[in-house]
Amino acid sequence: MKSGKKGLFLFYCFIILVSSVGLLSSDIYLPAFLKMSEFFSVSLADIQYSISFFLAGLAFGQLFWGILSEKYGRKKMLVVGMILYGICSVLIFIVNHYPSMLFFRLLQGLSASSGLVLGRAILSDLYSPTDVAKILTTVFPFVGSIPAIAPMFGSFLLHYFGWQSHFIFMACIAALILLY
Repeated sequence: MKSGKKGLFLFYCFIILVSSVGLLSSDIYLPAFLKMSEFFSVSLADIQYSISFFLAGLAFGQLFWGILSEKYGRKKMLVVGMILYGICSVLIFIVNHYPSMLFFRLLQGLSASSGLVLGRAILSDLYSPTDVAKILTTVFPFVGSIPAIAPMFGSFLLHYFGWQSHFIFMACIAALILLY
């Protein structure tokens, strides 16, 4: 971990990004549902399944990231999770087959759950329970605002860059996390 005020600020930003990957991924592309349904030639109801697939992966993935990180290390598993998340995001950008998109959303959810689990685990490894509570009190108002901000930012991306830009943005977030 980096020391000093700048290092602490960067660490807080890292924890915010890692903890909010799942929320961002489920909400940023909501404004794009109509365009996606046109692109994949499916109904809006079918596109909504992509949320269910993502959330199923997000829920299930939380069962194994902690166990794997105990055996192989927090950093290694977070790197694996974010690389997989970034790859799935790029593949969703590329695919033009609806079932493939659903499959990659499932995998994207599995990999995004690494951030949920390992962000808190990293904090617990580095700080006392009292300090973890203080950090989470500072960080989670930012994380909690993601569901409100993400669709607005998603509308901006949709308007200027198309629906696929949401998934490139998600891949960039994974890259940003990996740079830390």
